[in-house]
Amino acid sequence: MSDQIKILIVEDTMTDAELAMREINKALKDCVFERVETESEYLHALSVLQPDLVLSDYNLPTFDGMRAIYLLRANSPLTPLIIWTGSINEETAVECMKAGAVNYVIKDNIKRLGTAVIHALEERKISIARKKADEELIESKIALEKSNSFNISVFDSLSEHIAVIDGDGRIIAVNAAWKQFAIENGASESLHSFIGSNYLNACAVDRNNPQDEADDMLSASIGIRSVIDGNLKVYSMEYPCHSPTEKRWFLLQASPRLYERGAVISHVNITERKLLEQQKEKLILELTGNNNDLLQFSYIVSHNLQAPLSNLLGLLSLLEGIEIKDEDLASILNGFRISTNALNQTLKDLHKIIVIRQQPSILFEDIDLNEMVENIRGQINDLIIQSFPEIDIDFGKLSVIRFNKPYLESIFSNLFTNAIKYRSPDRKLKISVRIKDVGTQYQMSFEDNGLGIDLDRYRDRIFGLYQRFHEHPESKGFGLYLIKSQIEALGGTIHIESKVNVGTKFKINFLKEI
Repeated sequence: MSDQIKILIVEDTMTDAELAMREINKALKDCVFERVETESEYLHALSVLQPDLVLSDYNLPTFDGMRAIYLLRANSPLTPLIIWTGSINEETAVECMKAGAVNYVIKDNIKRLGTAVIHALEERKISIARKKADEELIESKIALEKSNSFNISVFDSLSEHIAVIDGDGRIIAVNAAWKQFAIENGASESLHSFIGSNYLNACAVDRNNPQDEADDMLSASIGIRSVIDGNLKVYSMEYPCHSPTEKRWFLLQASPRLYERGAVISHVNITERKLLEQQKEKLILELTGNNNDLLQFSYIVSHNLQAPLSNLLGLLSLLEGIEIKDEDLASILNGFRISTNALNQTLKDLHKIIVIRQQPSILFEDIDLNEMVENIRGQINDLIIQSFPEIDIDFGKLSVIRFNKPYLESIFSNLFTNAIKYRSPDRKLKISVRIKDVGTQYQMSFEDNGLGIDLDRYRDRIFGLYQRFHEHPESKGFGLYLIKSQIEALGGTIHIESKVNVGTKFKINFLKEI
């Protein structure tokens, strides 16, 4: 059991979890899997299973992938997490990577999963080895300072480059790794070329280095001096030390000697970690750049089409008062009118998306929920009269909440409108709305007994742009996309449960403040 790779899958759909297990087993043998759905199950599995890797869906019924990342960082910071989801926008992907996810895989591109898992496990091995080496280094430093006659063989066995300096900065001991590195970079093989030389002076006075390196050396000299003087317990600094043939980075750490004035200096090679960080940063920049390019393209398309489209709409309005006797011409003009109006609506939708994506800050204000619902009922009164739905609203102790008013009105309006449009002809429409306060978030549920949606078929497309799941003359496939965009713009999440001919339930979590 100890040699098996333990993988925790956070996924509410069993079929998706089984697909992931099958794909991972193609790349890795002897894996143990455990699937969880809720936050409490997730925390329990982290404690009991102690997984080597976590594979988490982003949208879950009770919590989301971002929450899974935060909990993992708090409980098992060395365990890698891969976001595994049906769809994810680029801004969310960037946020997940920044929060600590090592990668993300779209379910439609499942062939990437095996490679992503292998890379994540390799990175975990590196992190564990580095942590173990750091702990060994600290323990070794303590052991060295407990006695003046420390074991030279142990000191020399450490892979880190270590030097011990006195209170004036003079080197009084170096290990074999320090000496070997210095020799490889041009120093004399004589031990006397190290012992007795002043490490602090070498850092401060070498002016032959480029400006950035000179600044790093001066900073190191000041930091180490602060440790010697007792002003700092530990000083650390990452710095580049490139050779003509390769790029290298090191972590300098300085800690005080326990029984005498001075410091223990170590240099740890962190090149592998820095290269991984650069790859991750490059991925984040590419995602951000792609998103900005798409927004700019959308803006250009919207702007450049608006003027000619306005002219077409104006010409069509002029033709409305003219009788067209030729039936073929009348049919052509009617089709032209329908297409032009559809294009105009598409541009309006595009403008709404651009506004959401480009808004740097969104105003929060106090909203009277009952007043807002009454306003929405007035706006869709014609639809309500057609269906006479039974509407059950329970806001509990909440009468006023802080949120963005236009967004919340839009969310409620779209949910009510969809429920009425896609009601079942076989039963009276019932709509249930609940909102409750759960600390830093509001939780809302919106449920109806309408036609329902086949999630086995459409789950990955539910919140896509212009996706339609029912035949309805006024269906555009924009409402759910807009709802999700507005909720996520405010740091929230939305999850759907639905069965055909039973009904649909939306669970929405949104932050009180962002």
